Amino acid sequence: MDSSLSSNFSAAAALVGAIAGLLIGSFLNVVIHRGPALWGLIEPGNRRSRGDLVAPRSYCPACRTPLPALRLIPVLSYLAQRGRCATCSAPIALRYPLVEIGGAVIGIIAVIWSDAPLQILATAVLGWSLLCLAAIDAETGFLPDAITLPLIGLGLAASMLPTGPSPLASVIGAVAGFSAFAIVGAAYARLRGRDGLG
Repeated sequence: MDSSLSSNFSAAAALVGAIAGLLIGSFLNVVIHRGPALWGLIEPGNRRSRGDLVAPRSYCPACRTPLPALRLIPVLSYLAQRGRCATCSAPIALRYPLVEIGGAVIGIIAVIWSDAPLQILATAVLGWSLLCLAAIDAETGFLPDAITLPLIGLGLAASMLPTGPSPLASVIGAVAGFSAFAIVGAAYARLRGRDGLG
């Protein structure tokens, strides 16, 4: 392939990855806001008020006004509204645009990481899941099983791809990682009398 064609293809692929990442990042914000309530990670009083991952449509957490499509454009809507709800002027958490930007960066990295479509998809999904987990952990102190457990299977499945690590190395890594955290968690619980890991 001609180098200019290759460069144009790479730029187009990176743009597609960025746009996909922005959109996924917007959805991740829904998961980050509503998931902990659905999974019982926050106090019971907040659980019913947030909705599930499908309904109701996105709303301002402060005044609960449903947001029209033009106020849901990743990053741009935040900037246009100067980080405040257009209805009640409550501040919009900086987490929203940061997660969307993080999603875009992960999308770009995924498409430049490999030419293989399955490798791109696996890299993106794993990256977006880790971004979601990091935000939930930062806000609640928990890592929900609803995300972590499927990631174990996805990571092991990704090791079957030609460009991935060997399945044996992935299994060893999963067991070693789990064991290390289990030992630290058990030691902390024994010393302090309470759980110390999310």
